[in-house]
Amino acid sequence: MNRRIRLHRVALRYGATPILDGVDLDVASGEFVVVVGASGSGKTSLLRLAAGFVAADAGDVRLDDAPITGPGAERAVVFQDDALFPWLDVRDNVAFPLRLRGDARDARRAAADAQLSAVGLDGYGSRRLWQLSGGQRQRVGLARALIVKPAFVLMDEPFAALDALTRAQMQVALLQVWSQHRQGVLFITHDIDEALLLATKLVVLAGKPSRVSETIELDYARRVLAGTPVRDVRADPAFQQLRERVLDRLFDAAASPGAAP
Repeated sequence: MNRRIRLHRVALRYGATPILDGVDLDVASGEFVVVVGASGSGKTSLLRLAAGFVAADAGDVRLDDAPITGPGAERAVVFQDDALFPWLDVRDNVAFPLRLRGDARDARRAAADAQLSAVGLDGYGSRRLWQLSGGQRQRVGLARALIVKPAFVLMDEPFAALDALTRAQMQVALLQVWSQHRQGVLFITHDIDEALLLATKLVVLAGKPSRVSETIELDYARRVLAGTPVRDVRADPAFQQLRERVLDRLFDAAASPGAAP
């Protein structure tokens, strides 16, 4: 079933400060939608709207044909902070959503082990969080998000705190997981290279308040999944030219903060 999160003509303000104005954004099943923009442009606010954590001041936010009025199991969220429970081992962290749902202990632990294997952590179930690297903790967070088989995964700069090598490894690992599960993904980042590498659809936010300045269809993620080395993708002149184009768009918007994009 092809499902869709749709934000239509959405406006949002915090107090007297307008953050978003007239934003249209679609995330469909099987799409990897990445949103980039300057700090304070409302990237995370878009994710919070899609997650149902906040309500729009104007416009529609819908899942399929139903208004989004709060969080739901069909939309899993992965934060920059992995938000794991230090008193639980890896397996029980991953299985926690199934515990809340009331699943039997043996069933949820078996499901957690299967999900850990899917994210490259086979055999890690009994480890404590302090025994994991930053990248491994993010894999645990992803496994926990996926265990309830959500239709959409919403990710708020999940790799921002990782070192460059671990971040590159996690980008490829995420693409591999996405290619297997085919959920719709909404991914927030300030890193242009990361955005270009992961996105099947790149959304550029600009202006104050922010609007969608540009939407770009991309295929670099599928090239990586087909076996093209990430270094070769990044070295592609078209990749570099597009990077400069997006940066120019953001710099131009920053130079004219009061102008509409």
